[in-house]
Amino acid sequence: MIMNKVFLIRHAQSESNAGSVFEHQNIIKITDNGKKQAEELLEVTEKPDRIICSKYIRTIETAEPMMTKFPESEIHLWIDIEEFQPIDSKRNLGITKEQNQENHRQYWLKMDPFYNDGGNAESFKDFVVRVNLAILKMKQLQGVNYIFTHNNFIRCVMTLLTYFKDFNSAVKSPDLYLKIMEKSVETYKSGKLNIKNAEIFDLSELIKGYIKKLS
Repeated sequence: MIMNKVFLIRHAQSESNAGSVFEHQNIIKITDNGKKQAEELLEVTEKPDRIICSKYIRTIETAEPMMTKFPESEIHLWIDIEEFQPIDSKRNLGITKEQNQENHRQYWLKMDPFYNDGGNAESFKDFVVRVNLAILKMKQLQGVNYIFTHNNFIRCVMTLLTYFKDFNSAVKSPDLYLKIMEKSVETYKSGKLNIKNAEIFDLSELIKGYIKKLS
């Protein structure tokens, strides 16, 4: 029996990770160091049946060496694995990495899963719903799958798979979303989920325990 495998990979170092002036999420590219990280992924990954990216350029650029090496692999774009967008992107354009970090720090200090910053921002509650749907899609994948995605997306996936496996059968109360938000912040502050650029997460076993349907 062939074991189905699902791997999440955070994109390689991006221009904004390296401290450049912040641009729109869609057009941030990876750096020369990021290109090296993307090439190094080929040393630790196996032949994929499927390569999946978000629509953001930095995930596609990170996946390019794998796409080139394995041209027979299926290529997919999933919009539901995009990075969390807690801040309206118009407020982030042209600012420094430090200013962007301060905007996000202020957002997380609110600790309100239902707060929406306006524009193209999403609430944490809506983000969790999106991540849950993505996990359910991952459970249906066959063969070997590499999913190129983002820092906060991976953190939320790991939080749900580790601490909230019964999300689909739980009562969707305001308190539940607050608990997920608190646990996500807690794991970040503890250092348990400080996700490096081009880091790989094997979900193959963990995802099996995630409840697929409402009970």
